[in-house]
Amino acid sequence: MKRPIALVAATLMAAGLSTAVAAPAQAAPSSSGSVVAPYPTITVIGTVTAGVEMGCLILVPLGGYTPTGGGYLLIGGDRKVLVPGARVQVTGTLKPGTISFCMQGYPLEVISARPL
Repeated sequence: MKRPIALVAATLMAAGLSTAVAAPAQAAPSSSGSVVAPYPTITVIGTVTAGVEMGCLILVPLGGYTPTGGGYLLIGGDRKVLVPGARVQVTGTLKPGTISFCMQGYPLEVISARPL
């Protein structure tokens, strides 16, 4: 299953059509038997910075903590709000395993973003 996703991602990146492609996730049952979302949704306050690759945006949280220590790679979201230098509040879903040419940041699929 990983091979077709990698092939599609590589094709899209070569054509410059996508900054990130999320790997499929499956929900897992919790101890109570209910289905749990595969990745958590979080809200982060921080400053948007330009990534090292063109078109990539990184959110540096106020506390500086991320799972990988390098900020959050913003996937999607309103690009009128998410501009380098903006202080924002972003709500999104963590997407570990996302394939990206940005090569930095912990992937965060933006659900909403607002300026502060």
